[in-house]
Amino acid sequence: MEVMIIPGTLVSIVGIVFIIIGFAHKSIYDTSHKDWITVKGQIIRFKTHRNMGGKKIFTPVVLFYTTQGQQFFCEGYGTQLSTYNVNQFVQVDYNPNNPSQAQIKNDSGKRIFRIIFWGVGTMMVLMGVIFGGVAFISYISRFIK
Repeated sequence: MEVMIIPGTLVSIVGIVFIIIGFAHKSIYDTSHKDWITVKGQIIRFKTHRNMGGKKIFTPVVLFYTTQGQQFFCEGYGTQLSTYNVNQFVQVDYNPNNPSQAQIKNDSGKRIFRIIFWGVGTMMVLMGVIFGGVAFISYISRFIK
């Protein structure tokens, strides 16, 4: 049974690494976008395509103007069910040094990476603690008898 403690510990360690990667992604993302400017944009249409499973994906196309009045377009993240509507106004973050680098503010697609890593990491830590804890309790119970 004591051998089972090691895999439980390893699973927990890998889970912690996943959680750290999720937080690092958020930190790097927040740092790299801290100087970006937020303006109002309008969804003008949707691009559609099919994913590998054949499902239709909708990607919003947003028209926005920089603070200098230059017109630009950006695309949101594609989803099967659109959370946006044509002519809907959204907040757009853009890089003032390169306005073609822009995205819909708080678009859920950019958070999916860290959510997946946080979720998988948390599950792995819990599985490792449970698996290793049960093995540890079983191992210790032999000496308590």
